[in-house]
Amino acid sequence: NFHNLRSSRLTFKIPRASVCHGLAGYFSVRLYGDVLIKTHPESKMSREMLSWFPIFFPLKEPVYCPKESKLELSIWRLTDN
Repeated sequence: NFHNLRSSRLTFKIPRASVCHGLAGYFSVRLYGDVLIKTHPESKMSREMLSWFPIFFPLKEPVYCPKESKLELSIWRLTDN
């Protein structure tokens, strides 16, 4: 099952002071040739697809982000072996 291990580190630029309560997750995939699936609301491709939902990752505690700071996210998927 090790082939299913995934990880990523993302950095978000924060242009103005704000409070982050969580992160939204969307995806875009090319299945074959010109066949695409996108869940981002601006794409309008998955509006009627009931099997593909975006996800909200809530934070236990909101994080204050100062003006012109960076927010770094490390995320991974582990398997049981």
